[in-house]
Amino acid sequence: MKFGKTIPVKMILIMLLIQFKMSFSAFSQGRVVINEFMPWTSNTCGGPTAEFVELLNFGPGPMNIGCYILTDGDYSVTIPPNTIIQPGQFYVISGQNIIPAPCANINATVTADLNWNTCNCTSGAIPTTGDGFFTDGGNASEQVVLLSPALTVVDAVIRTLPVETSSLITTSSLGGQCTSQTFDLDLMAINYETIGESAGRGNSFARKLDGDCGWVKDPQQSAGGTNNTPSETSDVDYDFAVTNATNCSNNGSVEVIVNGSNASSLFPLNYTLAYDADNDFVFELTDVYTNGTDATPNTLTVSNLTTGHYRLTVGSTLGCNLQTFPFTIFQCGTVLTANPNTPTSPNNPNEPRKVTDKIWPNPAKGQLNGQFNFENKGIFSYRIFNITGQLVATGEKTVVRGVNYFSIPVEQLSPGIYQLQIIERQPGSQEKKGMLFNKQ
Repeated sequence: MKFGKTIPVKMILIMLLIQFKMSFSAFSQGRVVINEFMPWTSNTCGGPTAEFVELLNFGPGPMNIGCYILTDGDYSVTIPPNTIIQPGQFYVISGQNIIPAPCANINATVTADLNWNTCNCTSGAIPTTGDGFFTDGGNASEQVVLLSPALTVVDAVIRTLPVETSSLITTSSLGGQCTSQTFDLDLMAINYETIGESAGRGNSFARKLDGDCGWVKDPQQSAGGTNNTPSETSDVDYDFAVTNATNCSNNGSVEVIVNGSNASSLFPLNYTLAYDADNDFVFELTDVYTNGTDATPNTLTVSNLTTGHYRLTVGSTLGCNLQTFPFTIFQCGTVLTANPNTPTSPNNPNEPRKVTDKIWPNPAKGQLNGQFNFENKGIFSYRIFNITGQLVATGEKTVVRGVNYFSIPVEQLSPGIYQLQIIERQPGSQEKKGMLFNKQ
């Protein structure tokens, strides 16, 4: 708690809020997290007005964070209505418009998206000297909480427990554009992410990877940019697979497997499934979003998927350890699995030798290379389909019996996901093989 402030009597709200059990909000179109914040600025950075909080929309879709509330328990900042942040976009809130390098980002000057000292969007005047928005000092353990307009917890982090005593706050309505709310964090049951680092002047606290649950005290602050560095890895490893890539009676399906000794602790696993309803390869607010939870470790299965382009974002019960997986479900009958060929007999050298059908590189740019085994010499045809099952390229090639190598031009294709179908003409029948590939 900051000095010089009176604490209003809280008993008025106890009966109202004591049953207001707070938990992390389910994903909607996207997952917004507190990704980095600077609570104790360097002496050379202009004082407490250089403090900042960076929000990140991890996706899978855009988020309207208008009228969301950022608070430390003493002050609140209401984000202006109809503020849209796209998947992967950062939103920096600070006490000044321009934060020179290296105060918020060691590599660049940062332009804040919202200045709490000029926005007329705070619960009260935030000091420009002394502690500022956050409490200074090595023992400071102030909470940082992002609330929805309805006071649902979106994200909540703290350096270490116990939390500092908070105050009764009435939020700004921005001249009636947002609904004013009154709350006290002390009366809300909030499950905080604990950072577990010591305080340090001029050091931000940052997720070691964007959207991860692990935090670091970072002298290499990166406001407005990614936290990801090659030296950092997550404590959680996900394996993703499209278990049924075709829509035959709405039965497309995918699977996410959580690996590691602590895998079960991530469950129930929350997820948001984004469906590109207008098939324009852009995920917008008007597309279709489904939120769900899977409580059974260590596998999340999403099934009954129709044809189209998707993004699946998963996260732990704390709303972090986030990962997004793009994938496509094809129309029924357009995708065929290419299996390894039958092993050869060592006593019959005329049999085709054992080989696995494959294509490379994937993603492809100018051409796609293939290795396929054919039972007979002759001519084979190939067809390429886009994600809607539309035929976009065809051709023929001469092959010999056994292993064949060939190249197919794909430079004319737009970036996206495609399916290559190989048709081998045999006496009285045709054999089909198929594989998915990405075109850059």
